[in-house]
Amino acid sequence: MQFSVLNLSSDKIRYLIPSDKINSDNSYIISQANLITYKATSDYNRAKWIFDWIQNEISIEDLSTKGKERKSEEVYLEKLGTDEEITHLYAAMLRSVGIATVLKADPSKKS
Repeated sequence: MQFSVLNLSSDKIRYLIPSDKINSDNSYIISQANLITYKATSDYNRAKWIFDWIQNEISIEDLSTKGKERKSEEVYLEKLGTDEEITHLYAAMLRSVGIATVLKADPSKKS
């Protein structure tokens, strides 16, 4: 029998846990994020270097040509995503290096 235990006593821990779209526990994402940030001396540097890597390596897909929604690991592997999918990849990479990350919905974008 196996049990999963989550310590929800801290608000920060909730923003480190992987989710369906933010696969911060994916081995490819963890490896790439660690490779990018291994010489970083602060969380600011880690976040900036990951952001710069994403800007240089991931292409933005127009919503009009989009199929199904990709998870962050698929965006990483395909090097392509919508702005929302790329944001999920960024959050996943930040979480994978221990930076608590929360995404807030844009109120101007209604479904």
